[in-house]
Amino acid sequence: MKIIGETTSSGGQFGNVRITGQCTFKSDLDCSRMSIIGQAEVQGKLRAGDLKLTGEAAVRGAIDAGRIGGQGQLNISSRLRGEQIRFTGEINVGGDCEVGDLTISGAFDVNGLVSAERLELKMYGPCKA
Repeated sequence: MKIIGETTSSGGQFGNVRITGQCTFKSDLDCSRMSIIGQAEVQGKLRAGDLKLTGEAAVRGAIDAGRIGGQGQLNISSRLRGEQIRFTGEINVGGDCEVGDLTISGAFDVNGLVSAERLELKMYGPCKA
């Protein structure tokens, strides 16, 4: 699925999702790869093998991902689970954050527990968990 410009989608299962612009997914989204340049909102859960973000993303449910990378702002209403996160910018999580390898340069706000095998934080703003 390739999106260029501004649109909405009902969600569902996809192989690769590429967004250049702005997109709102009205329900759960399951994909092997997701690339966002711009803004995206998922009004449900997000499952992705790889998630690359340059811009802003909001997920009203939980995120289960293999790898998350990029820069910008990532807002998750529920929990965040992943194998590897390397992110520059701001991450806000409404629940727990469970990651194997977590590297953040910027700010973060986790309303639950942070659990990681490897944790590297470069705090360039308010950080709390």
